Amino acid sequence: MHIEKYTRSAVGHILAHNEPTKARAQRENVDETLTHYNYNLVKGKGIDNLKKVLSFPNVRCSKRKDLNVMCSCVVSMPDNLPIERQREFFELTFQFLNNRYNSPCVSAYVHLFDEPSAKPHLHYCFLPLVRDEKNNGFKVCAKELITRKDLQTLHTDFKRFIDNCMGLDLEILNGSTSNGNKTILELKTQTLKNEIERLEKVKKRVQNEIDRELSR
Repeated sequence: MHIEKYTRSAVGHILAHNEPTKARAQRENVDETLTHYNYNLVKGKGIDNLKKVLSFPNVRCSKRKDLNVMCSCVVSMPDNLPIERQREFFELTFQFLNNRYNSPCVSAYVHLFDEPSAKPHLHYCFLPLVRDEKNNGFKVCAKELITRKDLQTLHTDFKRFIDNCMGLDLEILNGSTSNGNKTILELKTQTLKNEIERLEKVKKRVQNEIDRELSR
């Protein structure tokens, strides 16, 4: 499970990634023949739902360009989850996140098989709303809703909830989640390290092929 925050200018990209469109298929490495297995646990298009909530008179949203107006939580299916209980897992995850953040969910797409390099996973996108006591309503404020304390307990609380509901001991906690959610910088750094290691292996393989050719 990983949470990331998005500004107004960035929400369109992640919501477009979730939708089963031709543009997504052309832009990303997906298998269109398998996209029909994906499903959304929320009615309507994400961008339309987002605009609708932001238009409510009791919701205050600053016009600052750097304001995070949406959060996305990506939850992958545990390796030891029985395949026949897959949908149950994602529906319970949806319920857990609804209850934890108590904020409008604008899109909850489950991507199953059309991304060859990814396990089945849920994209849970929501507006980070908190009470605005001053104006007797709500305001968009990710930093008040997604706190360090929240991230430190997120995975353990999620595992306890899921295991209790499903009667299983799922592989949810691992080296990257047992001490809380990794920061975005840490995740990007790890991704970069993995890519460097991959390129080094490719370089070594190519160099070996060149050496063999030269030795003939």
